[in-house]
Amino acid sequence: MSKLRGGRWRVLQNKTRVEFPGKVAWQPAERGPKPFPGKYFWNPLNRQRELFNEIAEKLNVKVLDDWYLIGSVVKVFEHGGGSVMNRYSGCISKALQHMFPKHNWEPFDFTRAPRYYWNDMNNQRNKLDAMAEKMNMKHLDDWYNVTWVKAERAGGSGLLVGEYNGSIWRAVNKVYPKHNWDIGKLHRMPHSYWNDPKRVIEFLTRLEGSLRLSHLDDWYTVSQTQIYQHGGGAVGNQNW
Repeated sequence: MSKLRGGRWRVLQNKTRVEFPGKVAWQPAERGPKPFPGKYFWNPLNRQRELFNEIAEKLNVKVLDDWYLIGSVVKVFEHGGGSVMNRYSGCISKALQHMFPKHNWEPFDFTRAPRYYWNDMNNQRNKLDAMAEKMNMKHLDDWYNVTWVKAERAGGSGLLVGEYNGSIWRAVNKVYPKHNWDIGKLHRMPHSYWNDPKRVIEFLTRLEGSLRLSHLDDWYTVSQTQIYQHGGGAVGNQNW
């Protein structure tokens, strides 16, 4: 079996087919890497969909909603999706919505929402409402008992980290400004909150009313557990 390269192979192949029909079987040498797709190669949506379906199989994506769990666009690039993702500025949610428009996508369920998506307060409110539903919350005051772990499991890390530096308190306070929030009831206070002695005094005054303490000596009966249950778990850790 003979091997030749490029144009010479094609010339000889055609020549021998005419002069020696069925007697010589020419085989081209092994080719190098496939040429880079042309400028307009990825324009057709069907090509984009075919590529993403191949990547989905490699990433164990069984149904379209599984794309929410992929998270990092790096995984798509690692499996050959860079050329397509560059068309969407590296945004998975934008790419999927364009390629699969009939699917009911929720952009805020992706780790990375489309650019400027969180600038719209309605989008932030919809996200927190969806998180509350996942956590079986019935009232806004239920946010006082939400820990970071719970919020992250409910899919809130993208919004909370990207817009509020991880602070649940800042998020709910801004998204639901008409609600009468009491920061003293939060499960975890913002960083350095108890550094201000005035806030400690305000907390102790509220606690005094809640526990119905009549005299200063009644404080001897108050346990650390009671203080913690009323949102003051970190009060005793401060040094003034």
